[in-house]
Amino acid sequence: LHQVDNETNPVLHSMYMKNFPIHSAQFTADGQQVVMTSRRSFFYTFDIPSNKTLRIPGLRGRQEKSFEVFSVSPDNELLAFTGRDGSVLLVSNKTKQLVDCCRMSGSAVALAFTPSGKHLLSAGSDGMVYVWDVNSRTCCHSFTAGSYNVTSLAVGPDNQHIACGTSAGVVNVYDDSCFKTDAPGCLVSAVALAHLS
Repeated sequence: LHQVDNETNPVLHSMYMKNFPIHSAQFTADGQQVVMTSRRSFFYTFDIPSNKTLRIPGLRGRQEKSFEVFSVSPDNELLAFTGRDGSVLLVSNKTKQLVDCCRMSGSAVALAFTPSGKHLLSAGSDGMVYVWDVNSRTCCHSFTAGSYNVTSLAVGPDNQHIACGTSAGVVNVYDDSCFKTDAPGCLVSAVALAHLS
């Protein structure tokens, strides 16, 4: 953990978790904790004010093998994790306990909350993107995100654009019509090309 001052950027805290290669790390919305995940059946949080690391041993009632893919809600209330068999696990950020579980048809591979926190997007191995109403925990829409497997999702800060990264190295960008249309047209499709020297 570094303090960014644009000069020396001193290390504030360094931690080591044995046998836990970090796959993803995100600050909570209030900036008070860092959530760290791996391909393990548990995850860690680091509480900045207390300077303590806490191992979360999994979720009661769930036999998950991995918590590597997750997203933090902008209101700081929820953590969303991909689970087994197409599950999207909603976890209380305060208690780190399972609140609810949403279910999609394919394997859940990517997650992103909208900036308002009212919706959660989940992408499946089947190329579908599901839009969940966070309050009712129901799927309010789904759309096809091209012909490639979606591997990552991002929602623009204005809620007007959705980016879907794919296993083929293509990033498709959609406008907010994807919240209403089953097969939205792509605004931009960018291919990541390796620089050859």
